[in-house]
Amino acid sequence: MMTTALLFLALLPHKFHASLTEIEHNPETGKLEIVLRLFTDDLEQALGLRLGRKIVLDGEKNIGPAVLTYMQDVLKLKDSDGNLLSLSWVGIELEVLHTYVYLQADAPQSLEDMQVSMRIFAELFSDQDNTVNLKQAAERASLSFKSNQHFKTVHLSK
Repeated sequence: MMTTALLFLALLPHKFHASLTEIEHNPETGKLEIVLRLFTDDLEQALGLRLGRKIVLDGEKNIGPAVLTYMQDVLKLKDSDGNLLSLSWVGIELEVLHTYVYLQADAPQSLEDMQVSMRIFAELFSDQDNTVNLKQAAERASLSFKSNQHFKTVHLSK
């Protein structure tokens, strides 16, 4: 019964459009570890628009390259000197309502004054709201992006 209810809810369109991205500096690996939590149906719609066919993530065998290409287009990270950081694929995890996308990038010395642009699903929804949380040791920052916004500068605080 619970499974049926969850499947029914997953088929209903949600009334708000939001994503959450967590970026954490890992000093041991020298990488930025990036996790995006997305509504599965929004990601399927965006990929379908790009690929010109219906996408059902649960049924796709090798969707990683397409997801990575999309992420590289909508999530931009620049170090404090303005150099674009290259995103690389780690993996994907599917749930009923949400999809988690895992990426990484070489970490700059500091996240301070790094520039971030997050335009995921802007091509789909004018009310899209994207939150990007960043963490380096005990310092944190949070940025919020609407569909029409581009780069913002990171200012860390404890």
